Amino acid sequence: MKFNSTLIMDFLNNRYAYKCRKASLTKYMRLTMKELHSLEKGFAMSSPKPGFGKAHIEKITTYVNETKKIGKLDEEVFMMVHSIFSQYVELQKSLNYSGDVLTAVENFLKGFENVIPDRTYGGAQKLTRVKTALDMPFNECVLSRHSTRNYSDEPIDKDKLKEAISLAAHCPSACNRQAFHAYILDSTQFDKLGPYKSGGIGGFIDKVKAIIVITGIVSAYEENESYQYIVSPSIFAGYLTLSLHAYGFGSCVVQRPVQHTRTWKNIARSIGAEEDEQIVCMITVGMPAEEDIYPQSHRLNIEKIMKEVSANNE
Repeated sequence: MKFNSTLIMDFLNNRYAYKCRKASLTKYMRLTMKELHSLEKGFAMSSPKPGFGKAHIEKITTYVNETKKIGKLDEEVFMMVHSIFSQYVELQKSLNYSGDVLTAVENFLKGFENVIPDRTYGGAQKLTRVKTALDMPFNECVLSRHSTRNYSDEPIDKDKLKEAISLAAHCPSACNRQAFHAYILDSTQFDKLGPYKSGGIGGFIDKVKAIIVITGIVSAYEENESYQYIVSPSIFAGYLTLSLHAYGFGSCVVQRPVQHTRTWKNIARSIGAEEDEQIVCMITVGMPAEEDIYPQSHRLNIEKIMKEVSANNE
């Protein structure tokens, strides 16, 4: 009987992934940050709903409590919780809301009345539209980019969009395989995405002018290169967010399951993708408003991202 090494590795990787999802300080730290960002996106809505974000707030408080059971909550992440929860209270009071969600947040903060953050750790901020970042120093281009969800009615310039995609295609791509495709759908074609159309973009899909579906070409990789088809398209997507910003577009990366399901096969067929392609992510595109409110998520101290390896790490 011949064993399929790829299937065996898939099984082992799934077992490992399951093990990694068990309770850990890192897990709860990152999941807390994810839910905080969901609240920040609510802050940036043109008309925030009174009492919005109940499920996210419940998850945040659960993650904080679970963290306390197994260790100490990261101080920087705690400051993010405190800062965003405090802003949530101010916003809800300005909306004349006084329901149970607000009460839960206020009760949480009462346990930390002596905590005074030295600055704001995330939230939302009013920003003016960047017409183009092509002439900006690179660091300014990177720092001025942000996810855009509230697009203007201005149509997109398809020639400039093509230029932005062409620029991003100069990204590294695993021995120059360039094993990715970018499928551009205008608003008349969004229904081809089926259930992938909603979930994460349902609240602003009506303002989106185009969606770029980024796929990886699975057949471009050898059997011992499992999952490598995800890497190059992801690098391309990162480059693309910057090139779109440089050309004056607003964009937002939308994650989708990287799974070859029947649903994806139907979508692939409808947009003209080949059988050996797998969706990696999507990017919504439109023109930013002249002035709008955007989430301003706190970035962790670089020491939490950068790990310098030394001889003592054995």
